[in-house]
Amino acid sequence: MTSATILVVDDARAIRDFVADYVLKPNGYHALMAENGAEALEIAFRDRPDLIISDIVMPGVTGLELARAVRKEWPDLPVILISAEGSEAVVQQALRAGVSDYFIKPFDPDEMLQAIERALARRPARPATAEAGGVPLLEAAGDAILAVNGEDRVTLLNPAARALFNITRAEVIGQPLIEVLLNSDLLYLLAHDKRAGEVIVASGDTYHALVSPLAGGGQLIVLRDVTPLKTLDRAKSDYVTALAHDLRSPLTGILGYVGLLDKVGPVNERQADYVKRVHASVQNMSALLMELLELDRIEAGYDTLREPLALGELVQRLCREVYEAQAENKQLRFGVNVEEGMPRVLANPMHMRRLISNLLENAIKYTPEHGRVAVHVYPDGDFVVFTVADSGVGIPLEEQARIFERLFRASNVQTDFAGTGLGLSIVKSIVDRHGGRLWVESPPGEGTALTVMLPQHVDREA
Repeated sequence: MTSATILVVDDARAIRDFVADYVLKPNGYHALMAENGAEALEIAFRDRPDLIISDIVMPGVTGLELARAVRKEWPDLPVILISAEGSEAVVQQALRAGVSDYFIKPFDPDEMLQAIERALARRPARPATAEAGGVPLLEAAGDAILAVNGEDRVTLLNPAARALFNITRAEVIGQPLIEVLLNSDLLYLLAHDKRAGEVIVASGDTYHALVSPLAGGGQLIVLRDVTPLKTLDRAKSDYVTALAHDLRSPLTGILGYVGLLDKVGPVNERQADYVKRVHASVQNMSALLMELLELDRIEAGYDTLREPLALGELVQRLCREVYEAQAENKQLRFGVNVEEGMPRVLANPMHMRRLISNLLENAIKYTPEHGRVAVHVYPDGDFVVFTVADSGVGIPLEEQARIFERLFRASNVQTDFAGTGLGLSIVKSIVDRHGGRLWVESPPGEGTALTVMLPQHVDREA
């Protein structure tokens, strides 16, 4: 059945492209792409694919929720789920959702192809006329869902959305959205073509809004209540702050007493080596506590003050004042290219300094002597792009999907370089908080390039 159409759903573009380019297209399948569950549902309603391959962990509508919705609306449409982690509980959830197969990343392309062929072979022939529908599924959804056309007029407002925005009027379809609801957060997201963001409703609760473009113009918006998660994040951050404070006090005491050992009497060479190791271990533990504390503060939404910031100028200043000397000490070729006339970004200056520092420190640390580190800042459409490329040890291909996880360190550097494993997690959290994008490119043996894209700041008064 090589003429079948298969929808690939994953928030990581690299995974979508891999499945399409190495599994589907070489075998004659037509590939459709979606980067989240809400967009996948819209495509499924419109194009009726023959099979769906979806990641499990995605913002907004997850892969499991997508599979359940598909099973309810189109019982004969097979779904294959993929995940970065495997557990018995997840497998059971997947089976209950009615999926055809389940894979853990990284997966073998040949095994995936065989699973696709099995799923399509078991599927009954499609009726000659396509089923109408889609609206009943959205109407029954627990999340608030609304849609507008290209003129920002309401085309869909499910019961959950009506209840959320306290809309009691019967006739709202076809009306301008701004006349139907007056939520400044949501209207801002739509007016500025944001794909996701937080929306505060009249009750004070926080909702995560996921915005997907619709074919022919217009947008589909899915809102999910994240108030309990925000409350939990705040409580967790407060707990981590208290714990870090309680742990740093005895660590300070240990450092103090270790520093006094050679003052109260002579120590032999072996004892001096032990003292040095204790001192280094305590310092590493203190650094880990500080980075955990900073990461939790960022993820909990503290330090939210933002201002128009010249990212290129900040990169140049940090390179000149700090990192050129570090690169020179390792005899690295260190190049900084900031294009002229750079637009500003709306950002927290402290967070941006940390983001830049983490990427530059990693590049210099993991690049051997006489290597190369290249920094480039340039505009690209509505974004400002910041790239740090090095000729260092690189990251194994099978581990690249995990490098932004907390405490994860690549296997080829774990014992050779000091570090907490939190630097890139902090970078990802900062990028996410600023509505940007982040990805890594590390071909085997060719070093690593990390790229950050941040939305340009638009001066509405100007």
